[in-house]
Formats: sequence, structure tokens, C-alpha cells
Amino acid sequence: MSLLETTLNTRDLGGHKTSNGKVTIFNRIYRSDYGKEPPNKKDIQLLLSHKINTIIDMRSIKDSTNNIKNYFENLEDFNYYNYPIEEGSQIPKTINDVPKSYIEIACSKNIKNILEKIANSKNGIMINCSAGKDRTGVVTAIIFMICGVTKDEIIKDYMKSKECLKEKFIEIKNNYPNIDINIIIPYETYIINFMDLFYKRFGDINNYIKWIGLSINVMIKIQNKLLVD
Repeated sequence: MSLLETTLNTRDLGGHKTSNGKVTIFNRIYRSDYGKEPPNKKDIQLLLSHKINTIIDMRSIKDSTNNIKNYFENLEDFNYYNYPIEEGSQIPKTINDVPKSYIEIACSKNIKNILEKIANSKNGIMINCSAGKDRTGVVTAIIFMICGVTKDEIIKDYMKSKECLKEKFIEIKNNYPNIDINIIIPYETYIINFMDLFYKRFGDINNYIKWIGLSINVMIKIQNKLLVD
């Protein structure tokens, strides 16, 4: 269930177990889709009450909306940033291409900017793309890997999008009957195979952080944001 009334897939990154027995803290980082209508007063009040006032939008001009303007961009109490990830804005050709597309997302030039903004934001953050499942799912998985969240918890979080976006998948299937809907619906194999490809390529999260040019200090800040009261 979405945390916001005007979205389908807004969720909290809190409540996930790490390999060393910690649990990620609620109301520090939200993940979300992009709603069909602007956030209502209740949604805005909920976000601000939890100090979620930095919005990171990963949509690009290649997205189906062809409109990057975000509802939060001109809201006085929010700080809005657009770091487009072009790699995740189009549908993969086959189901086998989905995990490969996730690796492309992880290697996007703007991933560094996104993680730095998350690390350095004073208050809470909400990251979003169009559906909140692919680009947002990959960035969430990377954040979780940085924080040592277990593989099972990463998979569990990823799969929540399947339930949250159920009505969106029905709409897509009805409107685009020629598209293989299984490419769009999240499956465990997609995130598992992505993580396998990730570790095969980079070895571990520390090597990945170095590869994208992030400092260890940024990594520590992200860990502190999600794991330290």
C-alpha cells in the first residue's frame, strides 16, 4: 500500500534487517512512483511531518510522459532535484534483458549525483521515477547494499512493487496488448539476477563505490542516515 494517496508505490526504506543485526530506520528515505495528479494536502502534510522534503526525480525526457516537470518542483517547502537516468526510461526487449538493464541503471553517470545528494541532504529524501520499480528499485537496492541489508530483505522490498502497481499493470496490458507484460511486472529472478551480475562485475559494494567515483565518506553518510538514530 502506498504511503501517499496520490501515488501507487510510495514506500519507506525503514524496517529492513541488515547482516549485522541492525534494522534500517523509518522516515529517512522514501521510494516512490510519480503520481498521475499532484500531491494533495494530506500527502504534503505527511511528508513534511516526517521531514521528507528533498525530492530526487530520476525521470528523463525519454519517459512516456515526455514531461520532466515534477509536482514538487515549485512547492516552497521542498527541495527538488532532477537527475535523469536515461538507461531505465525504456522497456527492455525481453525478460532476459531486464537484469542487464538494471546493471545499466547502476552504471548511469547520475547514480553518483543521486547518492551524493542522498548522503548530504539535511533531512529526509524521497526518490522517484515513473513507476518506482526499476530505476528506483535499483537505487534502493544499492542503498541497501551500502547499508548491509540482507539479500532476502532486498528481494522482499523489490517485490512489493508487484502488489502496489497491480492496477497499473492491468492498465498497461489493456492499452498495449502487444507488449509482453512479464517484462514490466517485477519478478524475484530480475532482482536476484541483477545482484548476481552486480557482484560478478564489481566483486562487492566497496569496489562499486570506487568505480562510480564516490568517496568512502559519502558511503558512511548514507549508512548513518539509515542506521543511526
